[in-house]
Parts: sequence; structure tokens; C-alpha cells
Amino acid sequence: MKLEVVKSYVLVILVGISLILTFALWTYQPNEEYLDSADYVPEEEFNLGGEELSIKDIVAPNLFIFHKYNKHYGFLNPVQQSELYEDMQSWTLYEFREEEAKERPQRNHFVEVIYPIEIPMDVVPSLFSFNNLSDIHLPDWSFQRVYILFESDNILTIRFLSIDERRQVEVNVTNGKHYDNLWSKMATTEDLASYISYNDSETNQPIYVPSEDVELYKYSLTIQEKSPSLLEHALFNNPSEVIRNISPNNEAYYQDGSRTMRVFPNELSMEYVNPKEVPTQALTVFELLDLSINNINGYKGWINDYQLSEIDRNENLIRYRMHHEGYPVFHNNNLDMIEQQWRNTQLYQQISPLYTISNSFPDGEKVTLPSGREVLDHLMNTNYELGNITDIQVGYKLYEASQRYRLLLTPTWYMKYDGKWIELIIDEIDQSKGVS
Repeated sequence: MKLEVVKSYVLVILVGISLILTFALWTYQPNEEYLDSADYVPEEEFNLGGEELSIKDIVAPNLFIFHKYNKHYGFLNPVQQSELYEDMQSWTLYEFREEEAKERPQRNHFVEVIYPIEIPMDVVPSLFSFNNLSDIHLPDWSFQRVYILFESDNILTIRFLSIDERRQVEVNVTNGKHYDNLWSKMATTEDLASYISYNDSETNQPIYVPSEDVELYKYSLTIQEKSPSLLEHALFNNPSEVIRNISPNNEAYYQDGSRTMRVFPNELSMEYVNPKEVPTQALTVFELLDLSINNINGYKGWINDYQLSEIDRNENLIRYRMHHEGYPVFHNNNLDMIEQQWRNTQLYQQISPLYTISNSFPDGEKVTLPSGREVLDHLMNTNYELGNITDIQVGYKLYEASQRYRLLLTPTWYMKYDGKWIELIIDEIDQSKGVS
């Protein structure tokens, strides 16, 4: 009997505990004070709605040149160039070897890949796939040009040439499908346009431009503005302490006592500054890329099509230029790129657009630009120091339209002169035709 009594008591106690737990679950309310505290920030309050990208997505060549019997060809449509490069990044690279550089390729058929900046070799594993990366010792030099060579047995050799052209790294691609795909583009030139080269004796680096006229549409863009308040939680440690003011010229300032975010009057771009004094040392290119890309990923800040454009290690400065239909976009007042400057691992300054492109459509008929040959002839008859020209490209000039939420793109020629991009005035090129 005593055992039965004990069992009864135990059963009563268990039932009681069950009732207490059930009541607690029914009446539980989350701690609203904690959820509303500065430690909890809903994602939508610092999400610009863009993508999260990697080094592989951001670092891309600005030109592929197909060399065929001393003639040069480039893609008619730069979107096809991007597609080829994306495919190239899926290749597996074998037989890594560093050696003393040979001369530039002198073959009848090869492909030249040109990047916009000098890229250290330690960035390469973030761009391409290697079969034995753990066994590879990466050299400490940089490259800007890569050559793809057609070998026997359907093998491709990829050659990374150092900037001083003293060293090179070669790897092999043994997949016959990749060989056939690249060779078919070389053989038919169906999707390619004829290019000519200009080789300044000082730099000894050829610049390639289309030999014929270039026809491109103007574009009209409809845009969606992004609220600068979305960046408060991303850029300020204590957003609750941020004070907003409007200046007489209609600029908005967000400040927390030290950091400042300025929104320009058109509300389409911003500048952030953190003037805190910290010892500054030069970051490596890989460190800059890693810090910057992760920072922008943190608030989904890739809201348009951006590609790495410039890096200045002395200033810890990095720039990503907007592209449209594969062409670079240029604007005089901050609407064309994301720019960041770092002091060690702290963001010191940022300038970036506050809009995303919703729709894009051709505006009128195509515009015919002068040929690359005419551009080179024009430059020969100007006061420019030709040795200071490091690149010449077709790009889009960005205009603000009279209507809000609308921007315009007009194709034109640009050159990189003494480290800065300069628009080439089409009327001046046309007027110089025939001048020797």
C-alpha cells in the first residue's frame, strides 16, 4: 500500500508541473524592451536591396583581344566578353609553374586579356580554380595582362606576365570543350570587330581600339532612390545618437559627434567621413578588396552593376565603376562609382550613389561615334603627352534629366590620361579628320 501511495503523490506532482509549464507558455510575452534596444536592428533598416558579391564577381578584365595573323579582334558586344570571362572562371587550372619570362607571344593565334589595374598574384585564387592550390607557392609580383595560348592535344596554356615582364606564371587547361569554344571564336570572328593597336614607345604597352565606327544607342533610365537612413545602421555605431540637419543649400547632414554622412542636394549620392585619427599603414590589394567588399555586402550595397576600377595602395583607396550593357559609365559628380578609403581596418571615407536602375530603354536612334583610328589620329594632333595615355575606351556619359527619377546615358569616347579619365569631345575629333 505504501508503494501505491508514493506513486500517487509522484503522479500528482508531475501533473502539477505540466500545468505550470503549459500556463507559462500560454502567457509568455517576449521582452519588448530587449527587442527595441540598440542591440537589435531589423535587416530591412540597413539593407539597400542589392546583391552580395565576391572578389570573383567584382574583378574583371576590361578587354579581350583575339590575335590572328597579326590582326586584332575584340567583341562587338561587351556582354559576350563578360560571358566568356565567367566561363573562364569555371576552368580548372593545372600544372602551376613560375619561371623567367619569355617574350610576349609571337604566335599566329592567341588571346590577350587586359585588366583595368595591376593585380597581385595572391588574388588569383579568388578569381580562378586550381586543382592543387595547397601545393602552390604564389609569387609576390603583380600582373595586368594575361595570354591564352593554343597548344597541341587541345590544351590551353594561360600565361600571367609580371608588370616588369621579367617573370611569368603558366598553367594548363586540359578540357577540350574549353579549347574548342575559344578556338571557334578565334576561327570565325563572327561576334568580333576589327581592332587596331597603338603602342607608345615609353610604356611599351599596346592600347587597342575598334578600327571602325562604333554605333550605340542612347539610353533613358528610370531609377529608384534609396533612403540615406538605410545607411545609418551600416555606417554609425550608435544610430540612435545620429542627428539630422539640413543646410541652406539643401544638403542633408547625419552626424553623431564625429562621423558625418552628407547627402547631396539631388539626393542621388552621399559622402561619409569618419575623421578619427588612427595610425595608417598601406593595406595589400587583397586586404583592401576583402575589407571593402565585405563592408558593402553588409548592407547589400551592390545596387547596380559595378566592377573594380582603381586601387591606390598609398591612400588605401578603392573605386568600383558602374557599367551599363557592359560599357563603363562616367559622371562628374559621384553618380558613377562607389569609392572607399580605409585607415587600417576602419572605413575613413565613402562616396556612393543612392539610387538603383529600375528600367532601361533605348532613347531614339543609334549614335555613330568616330572610329578608334580617327580617335588616335586626333590625339596625335593635340598637345597631350601620348606617354601619359594608358587606356582609351568607349563609355557612357551619365546625365541628370529634367524629370525626377530619370537619368540619361550618351555614348562617347574616353581616355585615361595621367591616371584620370577624360572625355574626348566628339566634335573636336570630327573636325580633326584629315589633319596630318
